[in-house]
Amino acid sequence: MAIKISVSSTNPITVASLRLIIGSIFLFTYYKFKGLKENLSIKILLFIFLIGLIGNFIPFSLISWSEQYIQSNTAGLLLSVAPIFTLFLSYFFIKEDKYFLRTFISIFIGFLGVTYIFGFDTLI
Repeated sequence: MAIKISVSSTNPITVASLRLIIGSIFLFTYYKFKGLKENLSIKILLFIFLIGLIGNFIPFSLISWSEQYIQSNTAGLLLSVAPIFTLFLSYFFIKEDKYFLRTFISIFIGFLGVTYIFGFDTLI
């Protein structure tokens, strides 16, 4: 809901940028408060920037952009179900993982939880 409200007054890129800038400020403050010192080379900093761009900025921008065209509850449902489907699809793509009955039960319980929170009518 907050994304939908913020996108109505500004563009999705700004929303994603502000989310990441605010998070970076908190992390930097925590990092300095703890007194952690790390010598990061330019190569490592570029790698961190690339991971942040691909893993955070692009998805946050796309989520903000999509909230202009879909309802907030639909976006919430899709974002809630994504980790469940990731776990389910990893069964087919990562053969090294050991899957037990409890893994599939947890997927089912997670899906039931999302269904309970958003209501069955949202799924149809």
